[in-house]
Amino acid sequence: MLRTLLLLTTFFNSGILLAQNGVLTGKLYDAVNGEGLIGANVYLTDNVTVGTITDFEGNFSFSVPAGNYSVTASYIGYDNMVRQGVVVGAGQTVTLVFPMGESSIKMEEVVIETKRTENTEIAILAQRRNAVAVMDGISGQEISRSTSSNVGDAVKQVTGASVEGGKYMVVRGLGDRYSITQLNGVTLPSTDPYRNATSLDLIPAFMLDNVMTTKTFTPDQPGSFTGGNMNIKTKSFPDKLFVNLGISTSYNTLGNLQKGIIARNGGSDQLPDMIYDQIRLPANESVFGFSYRFYAKKDYIKGIPGAEDKLLLLNEVNQTLNTPLTLGQMNTPLNYSASASVGNNLKIGENKLGYVLGIRYSKSYSYYENGLSARFITGGDQLQRLYEYSDQQSEVNETVGAFANIAYQFAKNHEISVTGMFNQGNRDLARYQEGVRDETGTANLFQTRTQGFSQRDMINGQLNGKHRLANGKLKVEWTAGVTGSGQYEPDLRFFANHVSYHYDDVAGNEEVRIDKSSYGLPNHFFRELEDRQYDAKLDLELPLGDSKVNKIKFGGLYSNKVRDFNEYRLKLNEIDQNVYLNSLAPYGQEWGTVFNSYNIGFGFDDSTENLVHFNDTRRENQYNGTERMAAGYAMLIYALSDKVKLVTGARIESTVIEIRPGEIGLDDADTAKALGGIYRNSFAKMFSNDTLNQGMDFLPAINLIVTLSERSNMRLSFSKTIARPNMRELAPFFSFDFLGGYLYQGNPDLQRTTVYNYDFRYELFTRPGEMISASAYYKRFNNPIVKEFSVSTSQISGIVLFINQDVAHVAGLELEYRKNLDVVSDRLRNYRFSTNMSYIYSRVDKSLEEIEAVKVINPDAKPYRPFAGQSPYLFNTNLSYRNDSSKLESNLAFNLFGPRLVELGFAGTPDIMEQPRPTLDFNMSKDFGKHFSANLSIQNILNAKFRTTQNFLGNVYDNDRNLIGRTIGLKLSYKL
Repeated sequence: MLRTLLLLTTFFNSGILLAQNGVLTGKLYDAVNGEGLIGANVYLTDNVTVGTITDFEGNFSFSVPAGNYSVTASYIGYDNMVRQGVVVGAGQTVTLVFPMGESSIKMEEVVIETKRTENTEIAILAQRRNAVAVMDGISGQEISRSTSSNVGDAVKQVTGASVEGGKYMVVRGLGDRYSITQLNGVTLPSTDPYRNATSLDLIPAFMLDNVMTTKTFTPDQPGSFTGGNMNIKTKSFPDKLFVNLGISTSYNTLGNLQKGIIARNGGSDQLPDMIYDQIRLPANESVFGFSYRFYAKKDYIKGIPGAEDKLLLLNEVNQTLNTPLTLGQMNTPLNYSASASVGNNLKIGENKLGYVLGIRYSKSYSYYENGLSARFITGGDQLQRLYEYSDQQSEVNETVGAFANIAYQFAKNHEISVTGMFNQGNRDLARYQEGVRDETGTANLFQTRTQGFSQRDMINGQLNGKHRLANGKLKVEWTAGVTGSGQYEPDLRFFANHVSYHYDDVAGNEEVRIDKSSYGLPNHFFRELEDRQYDAKLDLELPLGDSKVNKIKFGGLYSNKVRDFNEYRLKLNEIDQNVYLNSLAPYGQEWGTVFNSYNIGFGFDDSTENLVHFNDTRRENQYNGTERMAAGYAMLIYALSDKVKLVTGARIESTVIEIRPGEIGLDDADTAKALGGIYRNSFAKMFSNDTLNQGMDFLPAINLIVTLSERSNMRLSFSKTIARPNMRELAPFFSFDFLGGYLYQGNPDLQRTTVYNYDFRYELFTRPGEMISASAYYKRFNNPIVKEFSVSTSQISGIVLFINQDVAHVAGLELEYRKNLDVVSDRLRNYRFSTNMSYIYSRVDKSLEEIEAVKVINPDAKPYRPFAGQSPYLFNTNLSYRNDSSKLESNLAFNLFGPRLVELGFAGTPDIMEQPRPTLDFNMSKDFGKHFSANLSIQNILNAKFRTTQNFLGNVYDNDRNLIGRTIGLKLSYKL
């Protein structure tokens, strides 16, 4: 009768909804198993006609006039729960959480949360408490209080997590190889050929509902994570109509309001079509071929018909490639961004429609000068300098993100949603270095310039369904998704020279020279990576008997990723390809007068030719591939007693990776021979192991959850997981990291890594929003995939190999503490303190070949190293203030990571370690009236700097060093 009355009054209460006086929202869930309760009643105790019914996730939301209320939650078979003294202000959203059951947690006080995003910190803690795996996370509410603009910023606050390079998640000391990122349960691909995980800085924070990181494996998750599975949940059903508009600006003490700093100087946005067509031609048909160039000029001089057209085409191609090699200049304004989002929750009869739309654009500038860049080689009892440069670099970063979600809930037991996301990040880079390089002589001044544009983008579309069948007993969830991602680096340019002092022993006769045997000729690089990934996922859940806890869950997943990777290289040289470009410009002369249109290409007479571009594209550096993965699982959740719950099961995953040579080259061997071209299969032999069956894996998991009291749990778990090599690591060709300069060689014989995981956690939830937890874990890796320098190469031209090592280990401890400070003094009732810290030990044994080679130079060198990106300790602490009456919030956050491996040392030199960088950020926001708010942020208050070092026989050598600068930001927002 009560349910019927509530349904009838929902329509008549629409006037209250339109008035938007205030909203009561929250969730009802079973206190024993954490499941949301479908069809429960939530209403005002003194007026049962004002209320609603929970959806099949246990969520509810309804409007009330501003006032002081008592709220009742009721469900058949459960004790009623009543919240008294709930104060709802005009335009305010109040969240209530009801853990229902005979042994419901008795809460002595009412918790009122004014929400700016859908999920709150209290809701996240409730989710963690009832999860079947060890889980940490951060709510949209916490993200909004911080200075986070993207997921990469937000995840730093998660216990045991750090972010490498501002993009890639490191959890429990394990980098992107052992951690995965999901969007609403579907794994996202990488936008970098050298990485497995997606770039977190591409995903804006405004679209987040919450970010949850699962640290222990259960069979319903992908088996390819060991450190963490971070699931980004996007907004679906808002509490009410909202419109958010925001504009912001910020000032960095180094990067903004600068005049005349270095900048990228033009360039192509993509490989020109005519260049692409010429690269694909056989050598004697391409303008880049020697015979073409030779006979074009020779035949023209002889007056042979058609020669002039060839010469004109050759010069047109060279002029098309003649983008500036010298750096430009720019003046930098303030950073700025703008965002807009709108959403609503509509009633359509008895059904519900929710939508959220949003877009964000930002542009920022960074710059440093007087930085240091140096590398060393071994030499006796100290490291010898290979080079040491003064370093300056500028970046212009531009990001745009758009998000749309439409969800429709019908017949109370069914929900279908469509989610679309587009994110793009563009970067303009300019870098100038000068100093001493041993190859060119310590008396000479070496100068090098790097400039280019890179674009990373990701487009994701998902169709999701949630259903309750068989009278609500069978829970069905499914997802079909497609993701396109890419990284494009068009016209990345490198240009170096050295100034030779007293070259002919005559004072004042300095020369500017280019020595290709030492550091290469001016180069243009074009690189592109495109991934397309298709996913289909199905999960089913059935109760076992009449128990509230016992259930079985099973399902499957199919994923297919298709990749295309292409790299093109074009270098500038003299026609006769002499070793030196001597005295092209006296010292002080602008290089722009040398690399101009008059000096590029062939002349139309018999005079000396100038400069011309050569095709240096490596045919084998083109590849495409597919990665197909099919999985099925079964999982049991069973109460062994009132205090002990068992979560166990297994997952089976089968993976096949295919790698094939790219499109450049001729398919017919006779034609290739006749035309002087390359037969594709001649270098396809390098891909002899082109179909790499990574096998079928049986991945068991056992989790025990012991309820020690109404508010505390103990968790024990064991699982087996895997880590697969990526396509780039399997493709057997040489490439190099453009900014690092090392050569990388793929290995088609790489095998997947198997990992055995052991976990323990104790957690105590003292009051809503408060908790204490302690965790310990150990992981053993069989056949870990690592990078290692080839001992057969020289110290200067080191080649990095991808190999399987025998074994590796990771062990760690984690502590987390969250507390409201009203327990100290009532004056501190508006303050909340939280902290988390981690200690991590990791060990990867070096190969015997490397150990033997290193011991000759450094007998004290350790025979092992930590995992790349792993810090031995992590520390986060947060002090927040919130005053609802004054509508003021503030947050002070401190973050510190320990030294971590960022680059291998070669030929006996120690590994290069990034040093700790203590970061202190402050954020304060104030609401003005019902619609406007302002936010002030200060980042890197301590002005910490970036620094990498090597430690050799007790001496510390600086490799890279530069300041980051403080950033002061101001944001103005309008909300409806």
